[in-house]
Amino acid sequence: MFKREKKSIEKQFQFLIDKGFDVKKYFRPPDEEYIFTKGDLIIEVSYYLGIQDDGNHEMCFSIAISLNGDRRNIIESDNIFDRNSLKALSKDINNATLQQQISLYSEFLKNNIY
Repeated sequence: MFKREKKSIEKQFQFLIDKGFDVKKYFRPPDEEYIFTKGDLIIEVSYYLGIQDDGNHEMCFSIAISLNGDRRNIIESDNIFDRNSLKALSKDINNATLQQQISLYSEFLKNNIY
């Protein structure tokens, strides 16, 4: 299962490299992090083992974005993206499986990143 998500992340975020972003990959099994940078914009894509409220361990996916040193979770990055678009993304993410989340985040960035 983990291998499928890792391959999916690399494939679905390849477009950032195609848009001129540099990438650094960090692996600490089972966690993986991809840091995409272009100028003052940094996109951190993280796939990690998290602890849920009920104490269970589960693989999680998140994205943080930094612009000129202002680092935020992608859902809170209204300094970069339209608030209504972020609200729609948040709603979609809340009801999505991990694999669907990866696709949703990727599509959002494809449509909204310069």
